[in-house]
Amino acid sequence: MVLAILSGIAAGIVSFLPLSLGLWLAKRHPALGYSRFLFVTVAGFIVSLAILICFVFICNALASELLMPFAFAMVGGLCVSALGFGIYRYFGGNKG
Repeated sequence: MVLAILSGIAAGIVSFLPLSLGLWLAKRHPALGYSRFLFVTVAGFIVSLAILICFVFICNALASELLMPFAFAMVGGLCVSALGFGIYRYFGGNKG
């Protein structure tokens, strides 16, 4: 069960990477307008969601009895990585 929780946390952090990459790309090219920002952000969200769903299906195929701890840990890892990203950006991280 500990392995399921640890892998769920890792899966949550990995699933946040496309969203942070999308936000980074959108901020690098502000001259292209609001539609590009919206497209890149939504595309990052969709890819993140697809990664989450794939990890859940993989866990269900390998060990279905550990699906609930894995899923809760995955959501927790995603939330913690998003909060860490926001706090880093707010308190003097890369603002540009």
